[in-house]
Amino acid sequence: MALLQLASLPNSFTNMLPLERKSLFIASKPFQCRASNNSFANSREYISRRSANFQPSLWSYDYIQSLSSEYMQGESYKEQSRMLREEIRIMLSKVVNHVDQLELIDVLQRLGVAYHFINEIRNILDRINNMDTPKGEKNLHATALEFRLLRQHCYNISTDVFVSFLDEAGNFKKCHSFGAKEMLSLYEATFHSFEDETIMNKARDFTLEFLKEYLTKNKGNHLSLLTSHALELPLHWRIDRWEARWFIDAYRRRENMSPAILQLAIVDFNIVQAIYQEELKYTSRWDPKTIDNLPDYMKICFLALYNFVNELGHEILKENGCDITPYLKEAREKETGDIPKSIQCYMNETRVSEKEACEYMKSMMHTTWKKMNEEACNSSFPESFIDVAINLAKMALCMYQHGDGHTIQDPKINSRIVSLIFQPIPDLYAQKSS
Repeated sequence: MALLQLASLPNSFTNMLPLERKSLFIASKPFQCRASNNSFANSREYISRRSANFQPSLWSYDYIQSLSSEYMQGESYKEQSRMLREEIRIMLSKVVNHVDQLELIDVLQRLGVAYHFINEIRNILDRINNMDTPKGEKNLHATALEFRLLRQHCYNISTDVFVSFLDEAGNFKKCHSFGAKEMLSLYEATFHSFEDETIMNKARDFTLEFLKEYLTKNKGNHLSLLTSHALELPLHWRIDRWEARWFIDAYRRRENMSPAILQLAIVDFNIVQAIYQEELKYTSRWDPKTIDNLPDYMKICFLALYNFVNELGHEILKENGCDITPYLKEAREKETGDIPKSIQCYMNETRVSEKEACEYMKSMMHTTWKKMNEEACNSSFPESFIDVAINLAKMALCMYQHGDGHTIQDPKINSRIVSLIFQPIPDLYAQKSS
């Protein structure tokens, strides 16, 4: 239910942050979609259901089957990746300052290559978590980055690490030594908070005001680029592979960029993209003859769906020489009518304006993320299962961030899909040699 309420949100996240604490938007009971009365239906505030003329896919079956990548079979790329990984493992072992270690882990995660160094990263975080020195250092950037990474990896870390940065009234000190780097680190850390961690609410308000003002005075540098990106959508809420594609371009511009890390990120992204292409080819048919190639759990899923579709009159019509399966498959493309969205449901239920309904949905979304953060850290489920659950929420945000990116061929969503699946990143070494 929570994921359905992420639909139809504005394309900028920064305007929604303070809303979760307004008493106006605290739900006294769950809402449900009900038919509206005539007076409300005739008002300007009512949003009618649109007819969903779902468009066919932009990428035909023949086009998908024609996809090929030199990174799929190219042994030279796999060998290059192996050598670069070994070089970065040595790099990880030589970094001793814990802030430098945290920053390196953060870069590897954002570039999408941290999964190659799971053991090394876990050992570093174990040592940092078990350090005898108090975690609440006077370095706000280090404290915030440490909090974010440890929370992300489900270590038990308290928000008390930020107490030393508060004044007597419990508010964050407006210290002149706090720059955009410190504020951005703290801002990103706030999205790993749990419910009732009021200090993180204060931190978010405090950093948001600072970062908005910073952007009005600073344009074009690497830090302003990261800041603008974070204010659009926080890092914790972004899809990892799309973030990797964006961050590879951003990391190129960094003054202290590591060519080895960048090259690994490029090669690894292209190799994974080639795998996506092969999987897309494999999953683009509707043919029961290929079921023997599927694992057992997929056979069950496929047969359940296939049998359900064919039960809809298949046997009756087939007796007369007509196989309806092709027509049923084309039904994701006909004018079937739209389902009611959460915004309309809440407006019909409570008789509020569209603006108020949007704000309420935003507050619910933020609260839901806090609950998911806490559940993820305390869950007994395997890490892979938790990641899938979190990624469902991330995908919902991505698909509806700029409107309805699922049933409408939104240019921004299409561009993201193309960059993720169809367009390899130009090789760094090939660019230099040319």
